[in-house]
Amino acid sequence: MRRLNVLSMVCIVAATFLALSLIPAGSSAQTQSGSIGPDGGDRFDLRIDPDNNQILYVYGLQGIHKWTNSDQEWTRIFATDCLVSSLVFTNDSPRAIFVGTEKHGIWKSINGGQEWVCCSNGLPAVSENEYVKIASLEIRSDGVLYAGITETDITPAPAWIYSSNNGGATWQPAADGLGFTVPQQPCQPVSVFLSKGEGNQLWAMVYGGGVFRLDQGGWASHNGNLPQEALRATFLAHDPMDADHLFLGTESSWVYESTNSGVSWTQIQPPQQLQNMLYLCGSSAFPLVYFIGVDPHNPGLITIRANDISNSPEQPFFQPLVQQACGAGLYTTFNGGANWVWDFTPIFRQTFDSSESTSDPIPGLGAITRSKFSYITSGGASCVEKSIDGQINDQLHLQFDPIINGIHSLLVNAVYALPNSPNDRTVIYAGAEAGIFRNEDGDSTEWEKQKAAASGLYTWSFAQDFNNPTQVFYSTGNPAWGENGSTNRGIYRTDVGSQPEQECGNWCCPGEQILLDKGVWRVVTSPAAPSKIYAACQEDGILVMCDDGETWTPLNTGLSPIEIYTDPPLSLTDVISITDLVLEANGEPLFAAQRTSCGKSWIWPDETEIVPRPVKNWVPRAEEKGGVYKFTAGQGWDKLEIPSGIDNLPDEIDPAVMALDYDSANDILYAATVRGIFVYEVDEENPPHPHIWKSFQPVDVNFDYVIFTDILIDPFVSRIVFAGSINGLYESTDRGGTWTHREDGLPIPEIIQITSDPYWRERLYVATAGGSVHWVPKYHGAKYVPSDYTAIKEAIAACGNGDIIIVHDSAENEPYTGPFNTNIDNFGGKSIALLSEHGPKKCVIDCQNTANCRGFKFNNGETQDTVVDGFTITNGSYATGAGIRIASPAEITSPTSPTISNCVITGNTATNNGGGIYILSSSSTQIASPTISTCVITDNGTTNNGGGIYAQSTSSTITNCVITDNTATLGGGIYCVNTPSPTIINCAISQNSTTGGSGAGGGIFSQVASPAISNCVVTGNEATYAGGIYCCGTPAPNISNCTVSDNSASVAGGGGEVYAGSPTITKCTFSRNYSGYVGGGLYYSYTPPSSLTNCDISGNVATYGGGLYYSYSNTAPATPSLLNSTIVGNLATGHGGGITCFSSQINEKNCIMWSNIAAYGPSMSIVGAQSSAAISYSDFEYGSSSIFKDPACTTCSYTYDSTNLSNVNPSFVQPGFWAGATWTEGDYHLDVFSSCIDMGTLVGAPDDDVDGDPRPVAVWQLLPDIGSDEYVDCESSGN
Repeated sequence: MRRLNVLSMVCIVAATFLALSLIPAGSSAQTQSGSIGPDGGDRFDLRIDPDNNQILYVYGLQGIHKWTNSDQEWTRIFATDCLVSSLVFTNDSPRAIFVGTEKHGIWKSINGGQEWVCCSNGLPAVSENEYVKIASLEIRSDGVLYAGITETDITPAPAWIYSSNNGGATWQPAADGLGFTVPQQPCQPVSVFLSKGEGNQLWAMVYGGGVFRLDQGGWASHNGNLPQEALRATFLAHDPMDADHLFLGTESSWVYESTNSGVSWTQIQPPQQLQNMLYLCGSSAFPLVYFIGVDPHNPGLITIRANDISNSPEQPFFQPLVQQACGAGLYTTFNGGANWVWDFTPIFRQTFDSSESTSDPIPGLGAITRSKFSYITSGGASCVEKSIDGQINDQLHLQFDPIINGIHSLLVNAVYALPNSPNDRTVIYAGAEAGIFRNEDGDSTEWEKQKAAASGLYTWSFAQDFNNPTQVFYSTGNPAWGENGSTNRGIYRTDVGSQPEQECGNWCCPGEQILLDKGVWRVVTSPAAPSKIYAACQEDGILVMCDDGETWTPLNTGLSPIEIYTDPPLSLTDVISITDLVLEANGEPLFAAQRTSCGKSWIWPDETEIVPRPVKNWVPRAEEKGGVYKFTAGQGWDKLEIPSGIDNLPDEIDPAVMALDYDSANDILYAATVRGIFVYEVDEENPPHPHIWKSFQPVDVNFDYVIFTDILIDPFVSRIVFAGSINGLYESTDRGGTWTHREDGLPIPEIIQITSDPYWRERLYVATAGGSVHWVPKYHGAKYVPSDYTAIKEAIAACGNGDIIIVHDSAENEPYTGPFNTNIDNFGGKSIALLSEHGPKKCVIDCQNTANCRGFKFNNGETQDTVVDGFTITNGSYATGAGIRIASPAEITSPTSPTISNCVITGNTATNNGGGIYILSSSSTQIASPTISTCVITDNGTTNNGGGIYAQSTSSTITNCVITDNTATLGGGIYCVNTPSPTIINCAISQNSTTGGSGAGGGIFSQVASPAISNCVVTGNEATYAGGIYCCGTPAPNISNCTVSDNSASVAGGGGEVYAGSPTITKCTFSRNYSGYVGGGLYYSYTPPSSLTNCDISGNVATYGGGLYYSYSNTAPATPSLLNSTIVGNLATGHGGGITCFSSQINEKNCIMWSNIAAYGPSMSIVGAQSSAAISYSDFEYGSSSIFKDPACTTCSYTYDSTNLSNVNPSFVQPGFWAGATWTEGDYHLDVFSSCIDMGTLVGAPDDDVDGDPRPVAVWQLLPDIGSDEYVDCESSGN
């Protein structure tokens, strides 16, 4: 990777000031970003303005912040992508400021940091884009500037010190006399640190060379009698009252003191506390001395900061050695070293304000003169603290209070906007090494703080808990510092609405840990499988949670480990480092991303040198390997190989993949990699249309490769995709076809993660490497209603393809009404995205029950890129589609297929069909295929069909919707007629009803249609026939993974009715449904051959056929098949508690019939001419005696052979039971001791079970289990 071109820094710094001017949300000129915190970051050192001690400058990684006491907050005045290592003021008036940086040379400001110019002419360059690292700056009394540098491998070797006598305009070598030999096997980079003692004498401390003073134009050694190991110096401090009095901190020899300007040196006696710690941990290695502070009002008040291996490696310049195992802390003496106190305050530097002193008594010590004010700098969330009035607590420790307001310099690894936040406000979580931060308003800079774990850990991701909306999950992992770092890695859950009551210092305590000792890059959940939690691990591949976190099962078949060296501990390790996981709509895994790094220091096995751990050892490298995998149920993972030479990239490309996102509607996978963005999509041009890879790698003079770190499909406008990188934000507006680099004014362009705000819909949040969290506008050039246009139809008329319109919130009790904001029908086929500002609760389109007035009408070939998102559409009144009407008339050239998302469609009334939404294809060639997603369709009605949705001959996709309290004659919730038919996924269809004595399909009515209904909950619906789902005619629906419960029908089919059709029903639960006559769970009548597979039928009630009622077909007995199903606890007041077979011929295999109740035939009743049952490999309570055959029926029969288990308890995990008239549901997974395990037949058995676990799984023999469940150690369902 090339470094940032120093010549471009002027532009980058200038952009900082633009970013600091927040443009109000909703303005059409909104183009810049805004910093919202959290406060904190690694601040290396602080300087006090010599002319005004109320002005402070603090610097470190990624720049400089300035504090003025009048503002009471910090302002970023200098932004860079590296460490600012030093800052000095000139002696003249007005004073200039010079700063030294790690890569970009030396910079100067003459107006307090408002503007900067580069002053590096004459400094040695490492490359065309990078200068040598400036370790320190100092200024002589005559105004000559000096710069000390850090060693570099360029040749010829540069001087160790440079000077400028013209205000930084030019620099020349100034190291005469600085003679020393670089130590063999140095443990630290050799650096020169300049300082000024009392009397303005200039000193240089050199790691490996000791102490030098500038005497008569040259540097002279003042090492005196220092032993060789003490020349590995780390800090030089001066007595502010005595120019000859020096203190020298060392790498491993503690501290030396000289009272004669270095002519002779004496080792200071180590504090007793330090000696005790070394004894207890069995070490003879003193910790590294990182800093020495001497109070300017009392040279006997000395502070020493010592570091051992437990300290973060993010501290600049000097790192502890492996053998320095203990002794870290802050040591303070008030009497020149006679006595010391110790605490673990992890500081970088302490800066004394010499303007005032105090002699207030110190407990146990009396009156001691000391500085009234001082500051400490450090890393994390308390990076700058101030001591006021020289406060000393009872433990003789200095007391400091944070002053961090406005220092937005945290390295934030994760940012997450809660999708369903309390009070309809943005809730943002940010994760960093410093902990977890929670913000309850996207405009606020106020954050709550919570420790991620008991020890220092990085927080890498967040995910919603779909079982409990008051909680979120977060993942932690490497790098892990501290004694318990490894054990504390894993997944936690914590409350959303309130933080834990117990506080850990100034922080809330960590959440509940549910995965231990596993570093996790990403925790992933799905609303379709709320009991599952997936962990994409740093070293252990993919784990899936079982039994509420007590059991985690690997899902690694097919994933390839990568062999690397990791440190610590130093070992050759096979790791499976998975950075991201994409789930299907049903919650099953689909794609996984892999990289090499597991978050620890690492190198390839063929590299010979084991290097010290880097500062950010998780940062992706351009040469890092990885890949993308696709999952196939029952088989495992297969790598999606990226062809060599793609888009002229090197043949050996197998790049590490940092993040994935998947557009399921268009079957496009996006991958953010270390070698650019890769897109996996269908090749539309070349039959047979295989999937192919395409790539995008920006051409940027500053980088060989732009490393991409995250990818995000806009949840509101899916054609727009955002990608975060080390070089800022990129955007595609055509599904990855072309990409542009965004200019958002981010002061720190290195992005780690991005997320979309579900409330401020036009915002992204980006987590940056040293700039905390910023919001950026998503939609440059958006138009606004009513600021740019007075009405919605006016805005649509004026806009064209690709435009985005934002509609501001409607005022309370003042919704959008009238002819220009209703009957919106002028899209004209244009790909326009119409979005509300803050979602449907805030933006209402009210038709006011005016006749022939609806919300929207689409009939001009609008595509999926015509989007309506985030509106409430209410009080419409029309013949069809009182809320929204979508039609594909024959005369148009392309089908009408808009996207309707995140809308509330309520209180609309149709006099014909489609109270809420009406969808019609009038032509067999122009099939309307709209997408209806994440909508609430409620309280709509019609006197005919489709109270919520009417869908005729349409390939609609209805997903993640709530369809409730709608009424119609047929299809209270949804009405489907003719083919093609909708796909209905992950919907909650509840409390809908039909009217009239022939009303059918309270939840869903399907007539000669074949909707695919999956992962839906159909509950609490009512009808005369089929309270839940009504299926009529052929073709018929495919119903899978659905829960149909608590529905009621006054005549037939409490859960559903199948009439003259043969739907495929698999992996479904029918429970607690009621029918006043036949078929409490399901009623089949006049049906051709049909199947019911892997289903649970439980707790249903009817007069006949409590669970199932099968009736004859038109011309012959029905011939249904019942495979691997569990039928328990159903009740019939007449006959057939489990099943009634009326003039039907049922084939039942691998089923459980248990705890069913009836007056006749608790398990099964066989009545009606030509009825029969072939029962095999099943478990019947009471065996064949639980089967009732009508003695008057001479053509009725059944077979019940020896393959069946008779009256053998199936041993469910939790049986259900009746308590009076109430059925309490059980858990029908098989217990480990179940006799139904491996007792079924393979003939006709399905390939998997109700949870998707493969069949068969051999326990004793390779045969399937009886019932809906196949016993495995850990169920895919999460049980």
